[in-house]
Parts: sequence; C-alpha cells; structure tokens
Amino acid sequence: MLAVPVQRSGQNWFELEWGQRWLAHVTASRPDFAKVLIRDNPAFPGGRQEQQLPMLLCGSTALRGLGVPLIIGPGNRRCRPFRRGPDPRRARPSG
Repeated sequence: MLAVPVQRSGQNWFELEWGQRWLAHVTASRPDFAKVLIRDNPAFPGGRQEQQLPMLLCGSTALRGLGVPLIIGPGNRRCRPFRRGPDPRRARPSG
C-alpha cells in the first residue's frame, strides 16, 4: 500500500508539492492514497487560513477524478492554540 503526500512539507499554509506538475507526479506514482496535513493555527491570519480551502477542494476533486482517495490529517500539534494553565485533557487523577 502506498500513500503519497501532496502538500509541500514545512509550510505554514497548504501548498501543493511539485507546483503545477503535482497531478502528473501522483499519476506516475500510482498511489493507493494521497495525504495532506493541514495546519490550522488560530493565531494565523483568518483570511489566509480560509484561502487554503479552495486549494484543498481543487486537489481533492482532481484526486477523486483519478480514483485516489485523500487522507486529511492534522498538522503539527505545536500549531494548536496556547492555553493558560494545565490542559484538562492531560490531568491526572488525584490520589
């Protein structure tokens, strides 16, 4: 089973790897799945975040046309909002 990433690694915003040739690369790789990691940091400018959605939709539609399912995963955990105080999801039971 082969999953090929289609987003450009290490970017704050969703960009397709291989520029305009990304779909040709996916076709040549013949993967079982394509995957993207999306960073959704609330500290990033809202307008810029929303610009990622049309690009993601375009990529998803093109992959669907090839019959390649798309896996969308969360980006780096460091992009989650900062919290003040302990995270209640990580609290340990007392006693």
